[in-house]
Amino acid sequence: MENYFGILRFAFLVLLSFFLLLVLKVLNRSMDTSAKDEEESLSLILEVIQGGDYLRNPSVNKFEIENSAVIGRNDECGIQVDDPFASGEHTLLYRKKGKYFIKDCGSKNGTNLNGKIISNETRIKNGDEINLGNIIFRVCL
Repeated sequence: MENYFGILRFAFLVLLSFFLLLVLKVLNRSMDTSAKDEEESLSLILEVIQGGDYLRNPSVNKFEIENSAVIGRNDECGIQVDDPFASGEHTLLYRKKGKYFIKDCGSKNGTNLNGKIISNETRIKNGDEINLGNIIFRVCL
């Protein structure tokens, strides 16, 4: 009888161990998913923090971008500006694999990200500041 209880106790400990491993695996997967969700934003919001009077529509100070948008003076641009230092198609913002990037479109005066001029595709993050001409946008992800 004592041997029988020893076997039951061992079986119980094995089952408990498997259960705890399963719980840890589920928790780990849940944490990985939430970190991935933070990294992969569905939309980007650009908030004007300076130079709003240079926008084509100065009453709008926030722009939501789901996939891509061009900022510039051309009528076809998603975000239209009337800044003499901005080019017709100045800056491209776009999403690739769940992350957002910025690229200067060959503008004459360049695009600054956090005070540094960009020359290549550059990933943008929450809180970054984009400066083109007299306008400064803050990135909200």
